[in-house]
Amino acid sequence: MPAIYSGGMVVRILDRYVLRHFFLAYVVCFTSLLSLYIVIDLFSRIDEFAEHSHGAKQLFVNFGTYYLFRIPWFFQRLSGVICLMAAMFAVAWLERQNEVTPWLAAGIPGRRLIYPILAATVGVIGLAIANRELVIPRCSSHLQQSAGEEEDLPAKEGRGPKTVLVQPTYDSNGILLAGRGADPSRKMVGLAELTIPAELAGTLVHLESAQMFYRPKSKDDTAGWTLNDTKPQRVDCQHPALNWLAPGTYFLHTDASFQQLTRKPDWFYYEPTARLLHLATTEVHCQRRGEIVSMLHRRLTTPLLDMILILLGISVMFGRFERNVYLKIGACMIVYAVFQSSQFVCGNLAQHEWLDPILAAWLPVFVFGPISLLLVDGMKT
Repeated sequence: MPAIYSGGMVVRILDRYVLRHFFLAYVVCFTSLLSLYIVIDLFSRIDEFAEHSHGAKQLFVNFGTYYLFRIPWFFQRLSGVICLMAAMFAVAWLERQNEVTPWLAAGIPGRRLIYPILAATVGVIGLAIANRELVIPRCSSHLQQSAGEEEDLPAKEGRGPKTVLVQPTYDSNGILLAGRGADPSRKMVGLAELTIPAELAGTLVHLESAQMFYRPKSKDDTAGWTLNDTKPQRVDCQHPALNWLAPGTYFLHTDASFQQLTRKPDWFYYEPTARLLHLATTEVHCQRRGEIVSMLHRRLTTPLLDMILILLGISVMFGRFERNVYLKIGACMIVYAVFQSSQFVCGNLAQHEWLDPILAAWLPVFVFGPISLLLVDGMKT
């Protein structure tokens, strides 16, 4: 028996056999869940698609474009749980066909059978990281648009210029810019407000502008905003960033761009980690900086949590071979529910400031990590 296990070729054949079942189960689970998500989401958004489409052809083009760019997002959100499902179904299939017992009788330890699944999980986690850093940032503009928004051409329909919401933003100097709405075609913010704190200008400066136009940086001029029809028309401001041009007209030299003011509230969910790290370390006045720091730590813990979840699931599936396979699948579902509930509770405690966001990101790792290692170490040989 030991001679059979020592044969490297036999073990490699078994590894490929297990991997084939794992990836087949992964593709089936991913395709099934993706199809279910598209069908359910499509029924809830069908009115939005119809409103922004002209004819059946454009309607189907909008369908395809909208959900095509959401495949990387879907993979990113569910790669961990789909790995668990694939591992469960692969092991369940092997046990259902009575293929595990002969391997154990041939001298192959039970722990050795999980190595291919762990290697495949590491590969999927690597793909998820690459998807998060390289693919999703390139799809961010599409992911932040509503159903059919890309095909919405209001100027052609006679609806006037398209208006987007404005998010209050601090620049690197601590100056606050806000507004009611923006016109992307003109890079204009309407009913804008500008606030310079007293510690920067010697006195609190607050301007209201009917229209504020963005001027990008050029070879001769710095980037900034031109404020028209301001109230008051003239203020005594000593801050060098704000220049008075004429009664009711100012120019603000700032690094707060039009894109920063008009991006969606959840824009940082789609940014690469290097960009978020730069914002958290250099822009102390960055909007929602605390959430960005918390997300950076969650991105560090997500691969660890995915691996811990797989270890917990595999230890349940391989722990006792004599137990009914359906009972073990049910136990895996309970483990997953407890695992996800703990992350949900930690996230809510951090959101209500009852728990430090960084500790909330790492606490599930500290709790479930040692448990998963103990369970795997106690698996039967």
